[in-house]
Amino acid sequence: MAVIERRAGAGAAPFDRVAATDLAVGVEVRWGDTWIWITPEDDVRRGLVLSKESAHRLVRTLTRVFGEAAP
Repeated sequence: MAVIERRAGAGAAPFDRVAATDLAVGVEVRWGDTWIWITPEDDVRRGLVLSKESAHRLVRTLTRVFGEAAP
């Protein structure tokens, strides 16, 4: 999925920059557990791998945050 992210300034740059990137979102079953991963396609080291339960909590929290931020 295409997203816009804020990235820290490179080197000695004192400001952040905005960049377009693609996120990969996937589901994986490993060790008998379900894992959800979210990672920039250009840098998998910056990704998240969450348990299914943690991913559900993240969705609920984001839904609440966006609901509270609505005009």
